[in-house]
Amino acid sequence: ALELEPGDFLGLALDVSGDGRMALVTYVAPGGVIEEWNQKCHPAEIVRITDYLLSVNGKSRSGHDLIREIQSRRTGNLELTFAYAQSLHKIEMEDPDPDGVV
Repeated sequence: ALELEPGDFLGLALDVSGDGRMALVTYVAPGGVIEEWNQKCHPAEIVRITDYLLSVNGKSRSGHDLIREIQSRRTGNLELTFAYAQSLHKIEMEDPDPDGVV
């Protein structure tokens, strides 16, 4: 779990797929919480461009709904589940700031 402090940002850009079911990671911003996570986590848990966001806080929804869920979370834990190359990984963060989500 990561703890965000005032001024931190998620640093994750997402694009919703054509059918709207999933959100594709298109950018991981330098200095964001996701980049910080990537520097400290196990290599299998790194969030990469072209990963798909599958769920937020254990809830699988459409890509648009996943983005809205992240944007609505101002405090508390945030669990994101991503998929890439036939594998899944989860990350948990505290006090998410949606300003880094596009």
